[in-house]
Amino acid sequence: LIIILANILLFTFFEFRVFFIVIFFEALVAILMKNYFEKVSNLPIKENKSKENIQEVNKKNLIDFISQYSHPVLILDIDYNIYCQNSEADRVYGDNINKEIVSTIRDYDFISQFEKFKKNNDYNIFDWSKPLPDNQFFRAEIFTLSNFYIVNIIETTFEKNKQENFNDGLTSLTHELKTPLSVIIGYLETIDLENLSNQENQKYVNIINSKTFQMRDLIDQTLKLSEIESNPIQKVSNDLHSLLKKSLDNYSILFKKKGIDLDIDISASKDIFFDFTPNDFEIVFSNLLSNALKYTPPGKNVYVSTTKTSNNKITIKIKDEGIGISQADLDRITTKFFRADQSRNSDTGGHGLGLAIVDKLLLKNGHKLEFSSILGEGSTFQINL
Repeated sequence: LIIILANILLFTFFEFRVFFIVIFFEALVAILMKNYFEKVSNLPIKENKSKENIQEVNKKNLIDFISQYSHPVLILDIDYNIYCQNSEADRVYGDNINKEIVSTIRDYDFISQFEKFKKNNDYNIFDWSKPLPDNQFFRAEIFTLSNFYIVNIIETTFEKNKQENFNDGLTSLTHELKTPLSVIIGYLETIDLENLSNQENQKYVNIINSKTFQMRDLIDQTLKLSEIESNPIQKVSNDLHSLLKKSLDNYSILFKKKGIDLDIDISASKDIFFDFTPNDFEIVFSNLLSNALKYTPPGKNVYVSTTKTSNNKITIKIKDEGIGISQADLDRITTKFFRADQSRNSDTGGHGLGLAIVDKLLLKNGHKLEFSSILGEGSTFQINL
């Protein structure tokens, strides 16, 4: 309205030429102002679109980043809702985008630990367990990135069980070493070069020597168990017949010396090759022969045989006529440091590790030890390759 009144006054008091010039400049200014205000009015819309694009790019980068991890990783917003997660989290917990993490991981132990983190963000690494159904153990590691929380869920069940087994094994080893060590100390104190005869002193020295070798054997077998549990699997090809024959040749004189008849039929093992970790099958077979030798009395028999089966397997069987194992103990004979009833005790020279080593070596190579026994009649151990 002001511009229109100004133009009327110009037209009244000035000549047409001046009025035309003023109108031209007014039109030019109007066009420029129109363009300016259009740009200004469109600016917020473009900024919003830019922010949306940046958020989409950031989300994609986050997903790409966490997808490289093999354990579940969840990204939370400032309200502890799941913003995005990797494929492993999808597999374990399902798609839970925009849900609270405590409604996704609903284990009581995790929720209580996470509540502590919410109150104190320095409490960002904690262990938690899931008792049912498989008694699993986990570690949560939570890190801050801009306005997000990165939550790593790492299963530690294997490490936890390994540590517990190590502690149990160390306790058992200490206990097992005490007995021969006490005997050695006792006989060392008994030896009297001045007051006892050479024959008596030699008897005590022989006992000390025997117990020393027993301790060495115990330590060697414990180290072997530890090696089996920690070393990776690297298999080589083995000639079955040669391995069986070598071990049987080494043990045949021991069976003969004890008065045990060793019946051998391993012809089915000829030209059979199989993959197994280096030198370990010889340990398996020798331990089974040693077991039969220890628990079979003189005058009895031990049978070693191989048989080909119809499903492309070969069976190795060691059957003894020894003291046997009670049904109550049968399921525990492959447990470390376990020895069955009074008849199968440390007096036989065993530590309760031989069958544990056999079982673990076979399992590591994908095979299983099968066994049966009747107390007072004997035992049968069988491997299917």
